[in-house]
Amino acid sequence: ASANFKFPVYTIALGDTTLKKDAILKKINHNQVVYLNNKFPVEITSQFVRLKGKETTVSIYKDGVKKSEQNLKINTDNQTQTLNFVLESEKPGIQKYKVVIGTLSEETNTENNSFDFIVDVIDTREKILILSEAPHPDVAAIKESLESSQTYEVETSSAFDFNKPLKPYSLIILHSLSINNLSQWNEINTNNQPYLIINPKTNENLPG
Repeated sequence: ASANFKFPVYTIALGDTTLKKDAILKKINHNQVVYLNNKFPVEITSQFVRLKGKETTVSIYKDGVKKSEQNLKINTDNQTQTLNFVLESEKPGIQKYKVVIGTLSEETNTENNSFDFIVDVIDTREKILILSEAPHPDVAAIKESLESSQTYEVETSSAFDFNKPLKPYSLIILHSLSINNLSQWNEINTNNQPYLIINPKTNENLPG
């Protein structure tokens, strides 16, 4: 309903419309899933209101340890800045990171200066076992070559000292061994595991 007043009516806006000095963590873009021991990008967007001429830092922490940091200079009174970081996945499982904008003394609200994000780190590397009679330069060279692709996790051991299950390994490499005297040979056959024989120790009849 409307009313006719015989006096003027004025509208007054109530509330504080002044922009307060503030550093705001606006957005974090990152991979949801990454592979173990791989590098992955993190994109961080921040906004800085009425902080022209100030300098701060944007840091990424994991388990309380600083993993990366960039310095940032604020050039305008309403600046939006995007920084790109590269992190490395160090262990498998759900990993939590914290992004922190360095607090400026002029800020009235510091609760929006930090934010957590999580990444699921998965280990899809194939496990390879190299069994040999004794340490050998060829074994070290094979291990280094396989691991250079970051696709394989390679374990080496003396065949006489190795007593773990063979099931987890995708490939068994037998170096300078006699399969007739190899205690693991029955298990390899029972599991129907892929194997590679290099430089067999004797002239015995090899399978296949």
